[in-house]
Amino acid sequence: FIYTVDMTDSLKDLRDQKKNKWHLLPYCISFLFSSVFIFYLVFNFSNYQSPQKIVEYGFSFGFLILLVLPTVGQIFQPQLNIKSTEKRALVEMPKLKLVDIEKYPRAFENYYNDNFGFRDLLIQIGGYLKVVIFNASPDQDKTVMGYDKWVFLSGEFYGVIQDIKRENLLSDDQLKKKVEGWVQKRNVLAANGIKYYKAIWPEKHNVYPQYLPLSLKLQLKDTLSKTDQMILGLQKIDSSLEIIDVRKELIEAQKTTQVYLKNDTHWNDYGAFIGYQKLMQTISKDFREILPLKTLEDYHIKWEESSFGDLFGMMGINEAERFTETIPNFVPLGKSQEIVSMPTDSYPPETVFHRNNNNKDSLRVIIFRDSFTRNLVKFISPHFHEVLYIWAPYDSSIVEAYKPDIVIECFVERRFE
Repeated sequence: FIYTVDMTDSLKDLRDQKKNKWHLLPYCISFLFSSVFIFYLVFNFSNYQSPQKIVEYGFSFGFLILLVLPTVGQIFQPQLNIKSTEKRALVEMPKLKLVDIEKYPRAFENYYNDNFGFRDLLIQIGGYLKVVIFNASPDQDKTVMGYDKWVFLSGEFYGVIQDIKRENLLSDDQLKKKVEGWVQKRNVLAANGIKYYKAIWPEKHNVYPQYLPLSLKLQLKDTLSKTDQMILGLQKIDSSLEIIDVRKELIEAQKTTQVYLKNDTHWNDYGAFIGYQKLMQTISKDFREILPLKTLEDYHIKWEESSFGDLFGMMGINEAERFTETIPNFVPLGKSQEIVSMPTDSYPPETVFHRNNNNKDSLRVIIFRDSFTRNLVKFISPHFHEVLYIWAPYDSSIVEAYKPDIVIECFVERRFE
């Protein structure tokens, strides 16, 4: 119709109207028609006295309420104390432009899908019912429910399914280029008197494959993984640069102790402590002054209830009381060291900068990391004078400005490259 009739003047008039005069019109019309139909059902209820009719029209009435609910919420915009779990900016209201008129319906649909009334509430209710009743994730391309209330990353979004099916392997040229880049980085740092270490933290499904759902177990290949490929490739080119790999230790430990969180992608303090020991054992070969390393006897392990993990957040569920788990919190015994948090204004977001004034050595460390290293901070910081935890990939400009003694890169498998 728009392409066969010249509506330029009409559309121009509509575009020039003030928003507060027109933007509620579609919602008001929708609400009006829905209300008329509901009132029709209510006032004619006496004609439908049979149980079957009552049930039929009860379902119809409930369905209409669900249809009208988003429109009512869009009009009146009630303030609900519900926090969105989405880590992205929602789509804004598109502007109506004649030159892009054919794109407007899709753009408005995207806007409405992100902003309809009671959206956060309905997403949480829908996600909660799907998890509780059907033991299924509302978003199968990001998360999946496993056995014994274990939840895992899934699908192609985070590259998990590619890892499980071994579809993410590097070509020989890609592997060589990547490994040579690491060796070159190590050599440049060594020329400036800086030691370089690289660690990889295992994915949850590689430590706990026994709790994966059958759909993923059937696709799991027990062959050379991408992580194996990179470790072996580095050994062939330069065996003096070691990738610190804790998969074996974690897989052995999980037979007797839970080392990852059920509701979260990350390890718990037990898993992080195992990673800390392997990392610091490697560093202590070059820096004896950081010894002695901590053991389990140096901590009081306090068990705490937790009902939230990032995997439920990905499902749109803020509260998950039905899925509580007891998690360990490692509290140091003895005299606590005075670790001071330093200003991080000149560094990337989420940077943590610790200084230990009681430490006898003068070692300064930069750790380029992801969220997996959060649990490691309390274990690592006491061993050095300063530690700068940068939540970002390697940045040579930060290294040149800070002039550390040690640089560590440690990332979970899916972000290791």
